[in-house]
Amino acid sequence: MGLVEELVRARADYERGDWAAALTSWRDVHPDALGADDLMRLGTAYWLSGRYDDFVEVFQRAFQIRSEAGEAPGAARAAGLLAIASLFAGRLAVAGGWEARLERVLDELGQDVAERGYHAVVQMLRHVAAADGPAALASTATIVEYGRRFRDPDLIAMGLCGQGRLTLYTGRVPEGLALFDEAMVGIATGRSRRSSPAPCTAP
Repeated sequence: MGLVEELVRARADYERGDWAAALTSWRDVHPDALGADDLMRLGTAYWLSGRYDDFVEVFQRAFQIRSEAGEAPGAARAAGLLAIASLFAGRLAVAGGWEARLERVLDELGQDVAERGYHAVVQMLRHVAAADGPAALASTATIVEYGRRFRDPDLIAMGLCGQGRLTLYTGRVPEGLALFDEAMVGIATGRSRRSSPAPCTAP
């Protein structure tokens, strides 16, 4: 099977949500043949398969490619997702390093882009770790706002799931469950691009 056919098969497996099949398909493709988009798909499949170290290796390469190509928004997205996934994995020092890179790229970019919503996800997780519920809830509103304004379904899912859990913690069960339902409808209908390590992972 040629390179094009292998890539097509891997992407199709990925879009179906068959992470194991996608990883098997990508295994037949030389890593140097993968662009940043495919690397981020591959990294996401690794993360959703519980392979954090492989995820980090692949996303670091995607960040490097984006940075060298001068694609600041793409580099910021990769850095943001590395920070988010590292926080979930309990790798706080690694998360801090990627958060700093994310902030640097966004500062240099100087534009209001969807990737600032991923920075808000990092901030939400930081607030949750500090047991600052009100600040965390405010961050979820920012995440959802960026997701809707830039039509980024992954941000919307992460923001709504975060809002749902934090609302449940305050005892507002029906409202919290409704937010979860709204997030899951977006994922189930395919609006989530599956481009983030954990589109509906919440604190």
